[in-house]
Amino acid sequence: MGPTLILKLLFYEFFTINKFMRTPESELIMEGESTVEAFSKILSSKESPMSAYYQFSLEAISSLIEASGKKNQIIYDLGCGTGELLIPLALAFPEHSFIGVDLSTDMLDFTKTKANKLGVQNIRFLKSDFSTLNEVSSQEADVVYSSMALHHCENELQLQNTIKIIDRILKKEGYFFTGDLGRVNSIKSVQALIKSNVSIYPPLLLKDYQASLIASFSPDEWSKALTSTFSDPIEMGVTKGAPMLIYSSNRPIHFKTKNESLISRRNQLNFKMKAQYYLLRFFMSSKTL
Repeated sequence: MGPTLILKLLFYEFFTINKFMRTPESELIMEGESTVEAFSKILSSKESPMSAYYQFSLEAISSLIEASGKKNQIIYDLGCGTGELLIPLALAFPEHSFIGVDLSTDMLDFTKTKANKLGVQNIRFLKSDFSTLNEVSSQEADVVYSSMALHHCENELQLQNTIKIIDRILKKEGYFFTGDLGRVNSIKSVQALIKSNVSIYPPLLLKDYQASLIASFSPDEWSKALTSTFSDPIEMGVTKGAPMLIYSSNRPIHFKTKNESLISRRNQLNFKMKAQYYLLRFFMSSKTL
């Protein structure tokens, strides 16, 4: 995200009077082997704008795993998709058990194959709706995280129910992290974000990205969902000026991971993506709910 785009977004957001209404995504499950493969190829590309966000999330989640300090932790990834966070974390923490949850059979099959090729042995997969998770026992997980998935919730009620599910399956001393798109105020901001990725994403994924931006929840909607579930303090971070990204956790997030695998991954980011990673950290403003 270059300075020109940042300035455009700040301008559109500041001068917007009428905010656009959220529209839920019509296609909630990504199916089709070729579609899933194309999706993963774009997301894992070194040129993908998601590289900086993934590094941000990996280090945030790593800080929770390290803070727990427990051995043999059980860690859930809700909406694991093609494993862009799940596999690096499982490789970084081979002593812990990871469970990838998704509703797409093709996504799960693809991620399972990718993990097997890399020799990852500490992941199991569960096909389930993360807004119910009837297959998972209460207080089973040490860490629960979800990335770029909860905007798929049909409405605020389903978002709130999903947050309650996270609370239910989490151990009393457990930690959670959510990271997702935030709903910007101006439709012009959406158009600017789409235009900035035309040379990177194929038309199908651009369409999916646009649908996701329009289906994302606002900071107020996130705050309501979190405070209606948790009585203890919750940290929520929102990008300054334009709420493009929102994260939440029941523990203050820091980026001082001791994990050599994740530090190495950060160092391997190209100059552009590394700059975006630090920009994301700079523009992220957190508060306690």
